[in-house]
Amino acid sequence: MNKLLHHKKLIVILVCLLLVVSGSFIYQKSRIVKMSIETINQVETGYSKGCEGVSLYMCLKYKGYMDDISLDDFMSTIPRDDDNPYLGFVGDLNEKTEGKRQTIYPSPLASWGKKYGNVEDITGSTVAELKNYINKKQPVVVYVTKDFSEPEWKTYDYGRVVTNGHVIVLVGYNKKTGNYLVNDCWNGEGEYWVDKDIFENIYNVRKYAVVVK
Repeated sequence: MNKLLHHKKLIVILVCLLLVVSGSFIYQKSRIVKMSIETINQVETGYSKGCEGVSLYMCLKYKGYMDDISLDDFMSTIPRDDDNPYLGFVGDLNEKTEGKRQTIYPSPLASWGKKYGNVEDITGSTVAELKNYINKKQPVVVYVTKDFSEPEWKTYDYGRVVTNGHVIVLVGYNKKTGNYLVNDCWNGEGEYWVDKDIFENIYNVRKYAVVVK
């Protein structure tokens, strides 16, 4: 009889432990909001200077807009300008162009994206608004800096701009910690978490962003 009671107690304890573990797992999972987006390596694909276009393509592909369009075909249509990234991409997509700020800013990037899908320039959005897009499974192309380092500035004819900029895709966040999950096309780095304060401090410098709906 004592053995039977002992076995029953063990079973009750095991069941309780399982409930605690499974409950903790469910809680951990439910506090994370994220999308799983395929990473494209901008270096291997020949676009080492084209993080803006590659990131946008990743988002468009995730939303089902690019099933019949290759990255090369897409990148061949990027709008260009000789000097002003507020008008189009400046420089070479794979080689350093001396004396140029090689990038394309949100307005022409979004206008280009609209030819392929539901894309919107949401520059000026707060981080709370970015999270709302993530809640709706709408990935956001965000302008930050390489390795989230302190912004470096230089003045050109069209204005004072960040020269160590980088563009990545915001794909998720943690409801409890506030940390952000990004997908980085630089050399195939892929997904990684960024501390809440670090991400927000760098993003808020310019608040440049483009969403794909």
